[in-house]
Amino acid sequence: DFGFGISTKKVSVYTGSKQFVKIETNKPNKRLAGAVFLIKNKAGNYLQQTANGYKWTKNESDALHLTSDKNGAFSISGLKTGSYRLKEIEAPSGYILSETEIPFTISTSLSEDKETVGRLKVVNRKENSRPFLPKTNETKNILLVVVGMVFASLAIWLFIKKRTGVTK
Repeated sequence: DFGFGISTKKVSVYTGSKQFVKIETNKPNKRLAGAVFLIKNKAGNYLQQTANGYKWTKNESDALHLTSDKNGAFSISGLKTGSYRLKEIEAPSGYILSETEIPFTISTSLSEDKETVGRLKVVNRKENSRPFLPKTNETKNILLVVVGMVFASLAIWLFIKKRTGVTK
C-alpha cells in the first residue's frame, strides 16, 4: 500500500531451462553437431523468439531454431514450467531424421530465480551406406522390367530368325 488504498501483491512467474545433447544411437559417446530442432507446446504451437522473450506461433517457419553445436549440445532457457515437445527438422549430415517428437518438462523449485537444469539425450541413427532393396512400384523397377522385356523380345526374335534361316 502506497497511501492510495491500492495494495500490491508480488507475482512470481517461474521459468526453467533444459539442456539437450545430440548423440548417435549405437555410439552414445559420439556427439552430433548440426541437428536443428523446434519446440512445441501442448497446443501444437511452435516457440518463437521475440524482442521481449518468447511467444507461440502456428507457423513452423517463424519458430525458433535450436542447433546442436560441435559437442552435440543445445539448450533453451526462460520457458514457463510445463510440458513441451522437441521436434527435429534437420538431421546431422549422414544421419536419418527422427520422426518422433521428444517430450520434456520444464520444472523449477519454489525458490525464486532458481532454474532447474536437466540434460536430455536425443539420438539419431546413422544412414545405411549399403544399397537398399528396391521397393514395389518404384519407378526404376518399372524401367528395369521394360528394358528386360525389350532384350528378351530381341533375343527371341533373333533365335526365331536364325532357326527359320531368313536372311536379308
